[in-house]
Amino acid sequence: MTDKQMPNWQPTGLIQRAFKLAAKKHATQANKGSGIPYLTHLLAVSSLVIEHGGTEEQAAAALLHDVLEDTKTSYKRVKRTTNKNIADMVKACSSKKFGEEHSDPWIVKKVYLEKLNDKKPNDPSLLVALSDKVHNAERTANEYPKTADAQKNYWSKFNAGYDIQKLWYTSLYEGLNAKGTLPPALLERLQVAIKILFN
Repeated sequence: MTDKQMPNWQPTGLIQRAFKLAAKKHATQANKGSGIPYLTHLLAVSSLVIEHGGTEEQAAAALLHDVLEDTKTSYKRVKRTTNKNIADMVKACSSKKFGEEHSDPWIVKKVYLEKLNDKKPNDPSLLVALSDKVHNAERTANEYPKTADAQKNYWSKFNAGYDIQKLWYTSLYEGLNAKGTLPPALLERLQVAIKILFN
């Protein structure tokens, strides 16, 4: 008989509160081009965080990583519902500077990349960010058309077209990989998805 292995951590209630807030705030949202509830993305990102050694706080932040950017939810609400560490990670995962709006999608992405480059290698939000980008890239790669004509049309559903998306994803990979602290297996998954989409 083998010893039963215990989990790295057990839920304290943080992740449940984060899920409840995420489910409420994203209830009417769907993934781009489908009727699939947006909550599936948040659950997938949280799962990737947990599977690659993340803490309960990181898993909770993963569930809420889009709530400041895509809903009318304040930093104070996230902090009150969870805690300051989680609220800070959620804010760090946003590509918007609060109080500013831009119609140019590259400006928003550039802000995010600048924030990414400024982060210290041990910043807990990095695993959340990488997990988010991996799930986005893999989901896009899985539905990516096989023919050249269909591939050209595919990018029209995004705010940013092919060229900006390519620059965005390659810059993300370079920035995340340069930290030297993130799970190699997760970085490899991002790299593979990028090659499918842009090579």
